Amino acid sequence: MHPDVIKAALDTQRPAQTVAEAAVLLDRKFPYGWADWVDLDTLDLMSPTRCILGQLFGDWDRGAHLLFGSWASSPEVDVALFADRRFTEEWKAAIQARRRKETGR
Repeated sequence: MHPDVIKAALDTQRPAQTVAEAAVLLDRKFPYGWADWVDLDTLDLMSPTRCILGQLFGDWDRGAHLLFGSWASSPEVDVALFADRRFTEEWKAAIQARRRKETGR
């Protein structure tokens, strides 16, 4: 199994934990303030360019392949964590928390 595979499956019963696990992956691959690059006003997890990966890497496909390589299409990798509208509020909360932590506010 690829070392960056997110262990948690897409789990709507524990969305905050699921998003937190996905954010850790972004921390490893995009360590310098990735949360500051996401525009919360335009965030749309159903859009390939306005979702988390789209905003960070240009589009969802490119982001998935940069994060996971050939594993992006593997059933062991749940890239839907970055593109499921049900996780929008959790992503916004996680990003806002990271911004507060980084600025100390």
